[in-house]
Amino acid sequence: MARLVEAELVRREDELAIACAAANADSVLAEEIVEWQSFDDAVSPPRPAARSRKAKK
Repeated sequence: MARLVEAELVRREDELAIACAAANADSVLAEEIVEWQSFDDAVSPPRPAARSRKAKK
C-alpha cells in the first residue's frame, strides 16, 4: 500500500513540476505576478463602530 501511495505522490509531483515550469515560462503571467507582488495591500485600522441611538420612551 505504501508503495502505491508513494508512486501516486511521485506522479503528482512530476505533474506539478511540469505545470510550474510552464507557468514560469509564461512572460505575461510573470508580468502579472510582478504587478501583484508590488501592490501595497496594507490593512487599514478598523473604523470605530457607529453608536446606535436608543429610542426615548
